Amino acid sequence: RGVPHRYRTYAGVALTAALELLGSQISNRSLAGAVSQLQDDVRIGTSLSNAMAKHPLAFPELYCRMIAVGERSGNLGEVLEQLATYLERTQVTLGKIRGAMAYPAFILALAVVVVLILLNVALPPMVRLFEEFGAELPWPTLLLMGTAQFLTDHGLQLFWGAGALS
Repeated sequence: RGVPHRYRTYAGVALTAALELLGSQISNRSLAGAVSQLQDDVRIGTSLSNAMAKHPLAFPELYCRMIAVGERSGNLGEVLEQLATYLERTQVTLGKIRGAMAYPAFILALAVVVVLILLNVALPPMVRLFEEFGAELPWPTLLLMGTAQFLTDHGLQLFWGAGALS
């Protein structure tokens, strides 16, 4: 407890050395900057949890509190292992969710493309046929025909507008 932070070791590795190694392996610039500031703060004697709390976008409050508990109890190494396990499981779960959502997203995109093709290719000749017969059509059919005409007239502008918004 009376040992300055810069000399404390966890699992045989000085905390500042571990932070330096971690910072050199991070490709995300903002996270690497936060880890660099952590290293500087720990060097001057700030606890790791307090140094992490200065960067709430990089280190959520849960992580900071867990680290604080580990520091106070002398089990920081165990807490870091538990946190690493939690983060790994979270990443695996997110990967599974993304994988599970890929197929429905593909089907939805395919359905949109099919509907657009039907509205722009198949429906216009049918509209001309109905106009030739002079038949009175129900309002859902008129709505569909109006939508098809709108897409035919303004489809390119809608496409570019949607692209600009995304």
